Amino acid sequence: MRKKEIRRQIAAEAAKLLTSGREGDFTTAKRRAARILGVRFTATDFPNTREIKDAVRRIEEMQDEGSIDVNPRRMQIAALRLMRRLRDFHPRLIGRLSQGKASTGLETTIDLASDSLARVINTLRAESIDPLISEPEPIDAFTVRRGVLHLSTEYPVKIRVYSKIDSASVGLTIEALEESLDGGTGNLDAEVEGIEAEEDRFEVIADLLAVLENVALDTTDHPEGDSLYHSLQLFDLAVSEQPYDEEFLSAALLHDVGRIGKGVDTIKEASKLLDRLVTHRTMNIIAGLELALSEPTPGRSALQAIIGSEDLDDVMLLAQLDRQARKRGVRTSSIDEAIDYLRGLESGSLWSNDA
Repeated sequence: MRKKEIRRQIAAEAAKLLTSGREGDFTTAKRRAARILGVRFTATDFPNTREIKDAVRRIEEMQDEGSIDVNPRRMQIAALRLMRRLRDFHPRLIGRLSQGKASTGLETTIDLASDSLARVINTLRAESIDPLISEPEPIDAFTVRRGVLHLSTEYPVKIRVYSKIDSASVGLTIEALEESLDGGTGNLDAEVEGIEAEEDRFEVIADLLAVLENVALDTTDHPEGDSLYHSLQLFDLAVSEQPYDEEFLSAALLHDVGRIGKGVDTIKEASKLLDRLVTHRTMNIIAGLELALSEPTPGRSALQAIIGSEDLDDVMLLAQLDRQARKRGVRTSSIDEAIDYLRGLESGSLWSNDA
């Protein structure tokens, strides 16, 4: 099947999932769509957000009233996910969505408190979200609102940034929104992270790893040849050092996933492909490893300033192991064996076997 046709079919199936309310997130919708269609996907097979939105629009045009309702819970979950990432700015969800009312095309509105619009923008960009600043406002003693940002995420979002928000202001805080949503699935955190029973994240990870076998490395620095072989070597070495740290091991196994994408920024590509498949700590270690392996190598204090002190030792250790994981003829775990090991850590079976 031609790649263009695969993209079209995935976009159409993802649009069905979104408009039916069975999915509220573009990333998980297209992954799930690929599985429904039986497609073993690569990064280039995935439709982009515009293609999926076009498919959604075509479905809507087929409806008698020209639009369809969406699941308000899905939109609130997406809002909560973003609000948690912006927790330092005391976010509030306002408008119709805060009342549990939603429809296609509704813009989610979130109010934040910050004296610095740039700080909000930098926080979003650290989460691989690039905001559009449509309404910058002057900074002076009399301006309460600092500006308005627009995000093109799974649902369109408008963020209004104020210098302060009164504690009695309208809208839902993170805690209030969590309380209103808590009666849904009984597992709110998993729902917010986007990891659902319908999508086995380890199967998706295995698919991504399989693509790495086709990613050739510069044999000057990597005589082992391909990225999969290198990643499996690094995983095995990481297991020998920190056998029970699932996030550290996941970073070792998946640190080269960003090479699959078309973009030059491999960390940004990795963040897209691993969205809600791994934790923020795992992504931080992956980003730190790329910095630690760059030339010229930044000093320890420079690395700490970028990735923080909490993960610094893990990044330094993984960088040391990465340089060792570049040998020919070394026997490594298979993809299935590595995935089974991570499953065992998540389920606790490896711990219980050692007891």
